Amino acid sequence: MLKFIAKGFLFLTLITFPAFTQTQNVISRYNETDKLIVNCSKSENPGVYCVLLFLNEAEESKEKKAYTEALHYLDQAISIHPDLDAYMEKGLMLLEHTNKSQEAIDCFQKVIAQHPKNFYAWYYSGIAYEKMKDFENAERVLVKALDIDPSSAVAHTYIGMIWCEMGRREEAMKAFNMAIQYDPNYVTSYLCRGFVNTIIGNYKGALDDYLNAKSLNPHRTAEINELIMNLFKIIDE
Repeated sequence: MLKFIAKGFLFLTLITFPAFTQTQNVISRYNETDKLIVNCSKSENPGVYCVLLFLNEAEESKEKKAYTEALHYLDQAISIHPDLDAYMEKGLMLLEHTNKSQEAIDCFQKVIAQHPKNFYAWYYSGIAYEKMKDFENAERVLVKALDIDPSSAVAHTYIGMIWCEMGRREEAMKAFNMAIQYDPNYVTSYLCRGFVNTIIGNYKGALDDYLNAKSLNPHRTAEINELIMNLFKIIDE
């Protein structure tokens, strides 16, 4: 999403004069980019090019899993131009790769302030609140997300997980049922419903859910088989 500037790639080849020259050119371009970054950082009136440069550097840092560096470049881009996509990207990075859930929420709120109907900003705010164990606010923002997209299986599933955490199992079951109704192939809904079925003693329903999940995603067979084995242990107790 944030790639705007292409850079050359350094390929190792047999050491010949043309290859050496090409390598030197690539290194030269990288050195020029470093100089541009320094110039943009010091400039009192950085332009659009600097925004694109910082966004590109953020994306490349993210690909290298250098998330602190990526966040630094995103902040520099945002300081020049508060782009909503950049706020969204920063929020997602904070949510996924740091423990700074409140900062992630702040980023999503920047998006919501200008685009109140942005489903993903509300949805990911719910995930951030859940990470903070703030279930009431998680429920509040996920309800907002579902107001925007009532057919979202992922949002129904996540709010069901929140309700399960809050001990509201009947509501959780309804949410998982809605998720499966809207997307019968969404595996997580079956796994969550299977978990709640196990808690309430509906062991047949739990087994059916786990088997359905396994048939939909054979790559998760080992994980689901473990859930089934745990279910059988509970039944035998």
